[in-house]
Amino acid sequence: AGLRRAFRAGVHGEAREAFCGMVGATPAMHAVFRAVEEAAPSDAPVHLTGEPGTGKELAARALHRLSARRRERAFVAVNLAGLDPDRHLD
Repeated sequence: AGLRRAFRAGVHGEAREAFCGMVGATPAMHAVFRAVEEAAPSDAPVHLTGEPGTGKELAARALHRLSARRRERAFVAVNLAGLDPDRHLD
């Protein structure tokens, strides 16, 4: 259960759990932390989805940081929303 977790005080003094750059104390955030920890050892591709501003890039960075891929390749963030789906890359 979370070797990379730490607790710190929030803006209003409440305890907030920090995990690889992500912060939260709700059951939903704990589920995200667990999912990242479980997926990180795998070599399988991971597809993160969600509304803008929900922390997909933070989760991707945490996956990369905790995986063996970190040693082999750089992390590159790609914003697919900025791509034109009608433009062909060939």
